[in-house]
Amino acid sequence: MPVSAHDVAAYTLDRLGPTHTLKLQKLLYYLQAWTLVATDERLYREEIHAFEKGPVVKELWATYRGSREIRREALKGDAARIPFDVIPVLDAVLDFYGPVSRFDLIDMTHNESPWKSTWDQRGERGDRIATSAMRDFYRDLSLSSERTPHLPPVKHTLVPDLFLAQIDCDVESASETWMNALRAARAVAAG
Repeated sequence: MPVSAHDVAAYTLDRLGPTHTLKLQKLLYYLQAWTLVATDERLYREEIHAFEKGPVVKELWATYRGSREIRREALKGDAARIPFDVIPVLDAVLDFYGPVSRFDLIDMTHNESPWKSTWDQRGERGDRIATSAMRDFYRDLSLSSERTPHLPPVKHTLVPDLFLAQIDCDVESASETWMNALRAARAVAAG
């Protein structure tokens, strides 16, 4: 399932509009964390690191360093790459954390153990925050608090390997057809 954090950032800005770079970093962190809770899988492949102002995806930080506000057209990601079955999870997380200011998001992450324990170990910028720590902390939080995103159940469609072996088609053509179908489904769902 993992896509690029750039793809997830694109989806986030499609939903929220231009966003301060620090806020986008915290939202990416929460999107990864709650997707781990909902699916037990990473949403995007890039690692999250403990920086002084909270969790950061280094690759995005390096790309957009110096930008106060990031606009959708500045991103190289493609929101259409995100698996359709996790979109409701992303929407729930963005509905919950999207209205929160960047300053409050920084304070929140500083008071939660995944960032705090990673930062407290050495207090140096760049230590990786373990996905297992994120998943476990937010899973426990979801069981003990009502103040969390209301995550929908995620349905995974399993396709038997035998069936996949019988498919005889051009992969590029099928991928393009599938992406067009997903875009059409999103357009219909958006209304």
